[in-house]
Amino acid sequence: MFEASLLICSLLTAGECFSLEDTRGPYETQQLCKSRVNEMVHDVWESIPDNSSIEYQCTLPEFGEI
Repeated sequence: MFEASLLICSLLTAGECFSLEDTRGPYETQQLCKSRVNEMVHDVWESIPDNSSIEYQCTLPEFGEI
């Protein structure tokens, strides 16, 4: 199972980043996770400054994580 998240960083100010965690997942495949990431980017695209970078992750949660 994969969990989706975004990391949005300012290109002008080093270290100025924030993360967005998905509330719908986890997803059975990496492809489904990437589809969700695309939805998340679409949802926030107009809300972030032009001088920002967006990175994504589709990660496997650690065993034992609740």
